[in-house]
Amino acid sequence: MKLTATSTIKAHKKKIIIASSIAFALLIGIYGVVSYSSWSNYTARYEVWYKKVQTQLDASRSLKDETDHVTVLKKASETMAANKDICTVHFFVGWQATLLPALRSQQEKCSLIARQIGILNGKTNNVVTYLEDEQALVKILAAPDLKVAQVGEGDFSAQVANWETVSKKIQNTPVSSKFTSIKTEAYKSALAISQGWQQLVGANTAKDRTKYNEAVARIGTTYGLLSSSVSDLNERQYQATLQEFQSAYDKTF
Repeated sequence: MKLTATSTIKAHKKKIIIASSIAFALLIGIYGVVSYSSWSNYTARYEVWYKKVQTQLDASRSLKDETDHVTVLKKASETMAANKDICTVHFFVGWQATLLPALRSQQEKCSLIARQIGILNGKTNNVVTYLEDEQALVKILAAPDLKVAQVGEGDFSAQVANWETVSKKIQNTPVSSKFTSIKTEAYKSALAISQGWQQLVGANTAKDRTKYNEAVARIGTTYGLLSSSVSDLNERQYQATLQEFQSAYDKTF
């Protein structure tokens, strides 16, 4: 049979069409696999993140040592902050969510989790900074001897200077807004203790027994206020901060 030029061109075009169809089918297949993999990884990624945050926060509850507690909370905070873009989908497959409700639901769920974890992270940081502020105050207050009976006559002036230093350190120590009221109360108490010791020095120098006894009583009262009022205020404020954290935790998990 004799082949014409026209039949040869038609045959060539047919081959091109078949090859193109196969290539297109392969591309569609590959795109489908990539899409499925992308969305599966997307879901797994934010679910793993979600579970990891919960596990770290739950681990902090059983810790008795405050330093360990702060360390674990900081790690949890780092985990929460490390995935700001976890709900972002590559545009190559992301457009599918506008057409498919199931995929759109995944994005909405991820966005909700990310938003709740963002709030929870803020509350976690509040607890961390509060505990760090508390540790800093305890460290400052650990310097002076709080037992008046163990202070000899020759140490009275040293106690004045000691508590003046304590009050200045408290005043100059930056704290979070939630700890400000405790800092203010502790500063006032430390200053009052310093003034009480100053009064005792004056009474002792003047050999005035009445004023001496008044000064001793004043020092005892101010020590008591530092121990009780500051401690009570601290406990109330900490519980309030902890409650805010717990509320955010419950909404997230």
